[in-house]
Amino acid sequence: MPLDQPQQSFVPKKPITAQRKVKKASGGLFFGISLIIFILAAGSAGSVYFYELYLEKKVENMRTSLERAKEAFEPSLILELKNLDARIKSAENILNNHIAFSEFFTLLEKDTLKTVRFNNFDYSVDGTGEINIRLSGEAKSYSSVALQSDIFGESKFIKNPIFSDLSLDDGGNVTFNVTADVDQELVLYSKSLDKK
Repeated sequence: MPLDQPQQSFVPKKPITAQRKVKKASGGLFFGISLIIFILAAGSAGSVYFYELYLEKKVENMRTSLERAKEAFEPSLILELKNLDARIKSAENILNNHIAFSEFFTLLEKDTLKTVRFNNFDYSVDGTGEINIRLSGEAKSYSSVALQSDIFGESKFIKNPIFSDLSLDDGGNVTFNVTADVDQELVLYSKSLDKK
């Protein structure tokens, strides 16, 4: 084709504009996941913050309600009831530890032989609450003292009876001393109330 001839084709042989290649974003997936995690974390933090505010308000309301309930009771009545409770506990303590020997004397009367009599009685309570008794008496004979010792030995309330200082007086009677321990169940006043 000669040079001075015009071109017959209207289609260009070379492209007029260069085609652009679309690059795939390599960080797009990572960015999406990061964005979702950030939104979830922010939502959780906001939820925790508002829940904390809710709990603080609820605690304050309960505190106010408690103060109102406290004011509804009379403080002087509460103080009086506390003092009364202390007195009742003190009275219970005294009653529970009060010793009443009337039951012991009833037992002694029942378990003493007709040929034996006691003319002196003494007792002591040690730090552990154990009750020790000391009796002085006289009997018609040594066999009466031995039999009395056996009776005391069989008693569930008189423990460890020891008869000592046996001797004859001017009238021919046998004098003696007895030491023993007494079971608290017998002499505690509170126990005698349970029996009635």
